[in-house]
Amino acid sequence: MIHLLIRTTIIAAFTFPASLLAESPFEREMKQLQDQRDKAAAAAVEPINRRYTSSLEPLLKRAMQANDLDAALKVRQEMQKFGVASQAGAGGTGGVAADLFTSKLIGTKWNYFGRETLTFLADGKAQWSSGGDLWTWKIASAGGRIIEGENAVKK
Repeated sequence: MIHLLIRTTIIAAFTFPASLLAESPFEREMKQLQDQRDKAAAAAVEPINRRYTSSLEPLLKRAMQANDLDAALKVRQEMQKFGVASQAGAGGTGGVAADLFTSKLIGTKWNYFGRETLTFLADGKAQWSSGGDLWTWKIASAGGRIIEGENAVKK
């Protein structure tokens, strides 16, 4: 008799929690309604997001033309939040950030260890203050602000 009582208790202990975990028809229906609402909301917001992101592209181009690097990067990051790749700067030396960085450098003078000055010229050329030799340069990494170059005069 004791053996039967233990077996009944064990079976009851394993079946009782399963009944608590079962989803009621009302909960199942509520979940279906929530899924329908989420799908409808996504469908309603999609054209708004598409219009918004398509408006960001001309804004990015205008910021680039105005050489406003900070604004252009913010616009580009906003576009990336929505999974949109910019067409501006495509095919360039690394995209929008590199193009903007390049345009910001043109015409600037940089002190090199306090002794010489390097002036970045258009067309990827630069000139040291100590000599007339031109130096070619390009942006190797706009994010890391890395500039690569070599002396253009071959001896």
